[in-house]
Amino acid sequence: MRTLQSVVKEAAITEVCEAFKVARGMVQALQENAGRFASMVTMFCERLGWHDFEGLVCKFQNRVSFGVRAEIVELTTIPYIKSILGTALCQNCIQLLI
Repeated sequence: MRTLQSVVKEAAITEVCEAFKVARGMVQALQENAGRFASMVTMFCERLGWHDFEGLVCKFQNRVSFGVRAEIVELTTIPYIKSILGTALCQNCIQLLI
């Protein structure tokens, strides 16, 4: 769980691998599996009509999938902007206008 938390807090994958003594592929697989599981939980909540919980899990899914903080998720939906560029833009006070 701490491994996934480190990824969501934007720690570099190499740092996470060194800290937890695991291979890079294992961290990436954990991130991918957590995103898929969150997607399944989102669909489950939607079908049960649990819309509030669905919204929470959906936001978590995006954070896990992109490996970024909540405020950067919207930037990563723009084509060609990945987590690193989104983080750089956010750190330099450039924000998405909605």
